Amino acid sequence: MINILIPVKAFKNSKNRLSNSLSNNQRITASKNLINRLSQNFIKLDQKVTIVTDDKDLKIKNTEIFFTESALNDALGEAINSISHQANFVIIMHADLPLVVSTDLTELISLADKNIPFIVPDRHISGTNALGLPVKKIDDLFFGKDSFKKFTDHFSNMNQELTVVKNSNIAFDLDTSEDLDLLTLEQRNKLFKDNDN
Repeated sequence: MINILIPVKAFKNSKNRLSNSLSNNQRITASKNLINRLSQNFIKLDQKVTIVTDDKDLKIKNTEIFFTESALNDALGEAINSISHQANFVIIMHADLPLVVSTDLTELISLADKNIPFIVPDRHISGTNALGLPVKKIDDLFFGKDSFKKFTDHFSNMNQELTVVKNSNIAFDLDTSEDLDLLTLEQRNKLFKDNDN
């Protein structure tokens, strides 16, 4: 069984690097819309979704909530341990991916169904926007600065295969004002629309 893990910061603390371009309310709305869209797209594809968060009050429709105050990699490790009895493969995916559509997710699920470890880098080939691994192969996680190189080096050192998936929609994450400027007007409107599920 596959389990999707989506790490989510408390909305009030999310996307601070966009504070020069967006108001606090806009950042919160965008964060909510992104997590709702990603989680519900996975659910429509019959996937089990667990939200890993430091927000005790967070509720996302049809998902499990795993609350932890640990830093990102430790938090994900704790969540994986908690589901290891029911999942044999996990897909860890960030929510700040405004261009992702269902066919992108289907591509990842297809690899997971075949038990193929994979990684999707960001468009700068430095960060990691999605990672899929058999639960038994997860020992260390390296999300953060230069995570793509850290993950690929780790697997290379262990003589284990890690398929690099090049997907431009998943590679585009919303981190900076420059990223925001690359969105079309329609994409921006969708991001800030109230109650976008």
